[in-house]
Amino acid sequence: MTGRFISAHGFRLLLVAFIAASVAAVGIHPGTGEQNPDDELKLKINETVAEVWERSDGAVSRGDADRAWLWGPAPITTSTEYYPESPTGNRTLVYYNKGRLDILDADASSANEWYAVGGLLVHEMLAGRVQLGDTFFVEREQPNIPLTGDFNQEQPVTYATLAPFTSAWTAAGGDGFATGGERSVEARTGETVMAYLGGDGRLVPNAMLESAVRFSSFDETTGHNIADVFADWNAAQPYHELYLLGHPVSEPYWIETVVNGETQTVLVQAFQRRVLTYNVNNPAGWQVESANVGDHYRAWRGLPDITDPEYMPLAAGVPFGEELTGAALAWDVDPFMLAAISQVASAGDPQDFSGNGGRGLLAVNPGLHEVPAQELLLDPALNADNGARALAFWMPDGAAEFDWRGVLANYYTHGEVDWSDEHLERFVQDVLETYGDLKEQYPRLEAEPALDPAETAVWGGVLDRGPAAYYDPSYTTPWWERTQNLYASIGVIAPSYEPDPNGYYCVRPGYVPGERLRLRANGVTITCTVGDMVADHDLHNWLLVSNWAVELSWSAFTALGLQHHNYVEVDYPGTWAKSPPPIPPPAPEPTETPSATPTPETTPEVGDDGQQDEAPVTATPAPPVSALPANPSEATPEATEPPAVEPEPTEPEETEAAPAPPSD
Repeated sequence: MTGRFISAHGFRLLLVAFIAASVAAVGIHPGTGEQNPDDELKLKINETVAEVWERSDGAVSRGDADRAWLWGPAPITTSTEYYPESPTGNRTLVYYNKGRLDILDADASSANEWYAVGGLLVHEMLAGRVQLGDTFFVEREQPNIPLTGDFNQEQPVTYATLAPFTSAWTAAGGDGFATGGERSVEARTGETVMAYLGGDGRLVPNAMLESAVRFSSFDETTGHNIADVFADWNAAQPYHELYLLGHPVSEPYWIETVVNGETQTVLVQAFQRRVLTYNVNNPAGWQVESANVGDHYRAWRGLPDITDPEYMPLAAGVPFGEELTGAALAWDVDPFMLAAISQVASAGDPQDFSGNGGRGLLAVNPGLHEVPAQELLLDPALNADNGARALAFWMPDGAAEFDWRGVLANYYTHGEVDWSDEHLERFVQDVLETYGDLKEQYPRLEAEPALDPAETAVWGGVLDRGPAAYYDPSYTTPWWERTQNLYASIGVIAPSYEPDPNGYYCVRPGYVPGERLRLRANGVTITCTVGDMVADHDLHNWLLVSNWAVELSWSAFTALGLQHHNYVEVDYPGTWAKSPPPIPPPAPEPTETPSATPTPETTPEVGDDGQQDEAPVTATPAPPVSALPANPSEATPEATEPPAVEPEPTEPEETEAAPAPPSD
């Protein structure tokens, strides 16, 4: 029996190996190896967290902004942890590459900026303590993971390297701000940042004599100076000054790191929530970046990637579900049964004492087997591993069916079953009932029907109001889709573009094919996909003469009822509206007055493939529309004849592909 359990020393060796494997792992969970393609199955993320991400990184994701990520392209996962000071007893965690957003009280007002706030991940790693409560910590060694750059480097500056020079260092024991190393320094506002920290832990105070970076401020709380490049970056963010970073826990240091195989000299500074880096050689928008703290923290804690859709909801929903599910799959036991034991034995509380003398999540008894010391069993990962091993020990080898009552009784009593013990009977019965409840509460994650992107979009506000023009009905949905594909072939297209699910297409200067706009008219709201672009020589008439709010496919135009009352409001996605491109000088005035409702010079012909040929049509602007009232809510424009427009299909100009942004 004793050989099946892990010692404290053995667990640390296992953890080191698991950290390396976690960083390199790509979407395969332990146990079954079943993969979940990211594009197919995703866990639902808290709506407020999703809004924080949209506000921070939505524009970057859509290609509307060229700057470094604040959180990352997408959430890694969401999970739940027991937290004794939470009003609900649990906290919700959402991990991103650059950090983690925590919700301590799900019942609080989501309008509060601090409802979802970044976790103090950097402080935990530098202190070597995982915080699971206001005063409850689990000891871990500081991670030997590079602060920034490639994971595999020779003698990089790691969290362990930096730790002795921070106010988070607790090697001497203390409250999280213990004395040790360069824990506090004098204010040096205005002086040049010249200190260099080597991978060997050697600090050279005046190494970088040519540095142009200066100290801009001093934080009295932790006793550290802040580099001006980082202070300026933080001041430019739309948040409270402590929301993204927290307090600084180190001085800024120049270090050498390897990024994509190339050695670079960068400036780094650790804050409670982030590590910021500065590289003067990066393009604008990418000189200051956030290190991949979320990835580093998950590797440090050995959190597995649970990608099997059978267990993803369970791992996200129960307290410490990631640790429990990962341990169960590693030891080939049912994750739902292990989670049920945790719920009954401790209700997810890592500090719990159980009636069988066991400790922690799974009531593991350190006195009956060769397991780590009792205090180490407070670590949820270690407790889950030992609990899963114990459960596997009592399960019959190779048996397809067996009596769970007997297995659970042996687990609880460590082989000394006495059914006259009412606590044993109650434990077994409660675990079996909880198992059924969990199976019902956390069913297999199934792919949901594809949603219209508009249903999940965040709309910023009104882009424009006024009459709409329309493309001749002969420009059918297949024409719009072919035009969209033409733009995609030369790279002038929104990321992850798709054909419009309803065949509603639109044109608006400043927006590229594939982007979405929301339209409201005559009591109807629809969304449209941008499908064409306005040629430069038409911009003057489009914006200054015709005063159109938008151009629409005939299907979108009629869906809004604009053929009866032509007035539409256009909403833009994201946090700000895009401006139209500069207007070139207007073309000479035509000698003849254009027709208000022109007809095409040619009609698109049907080719052998059954599709309409893209025959160019002369674009003739509609006559100017009379000025609209300053406040449309006070006066509604009279119904007018819709300006029918049959624009010439715009051939997109080839453009140079933008350089790929530098990686962290």
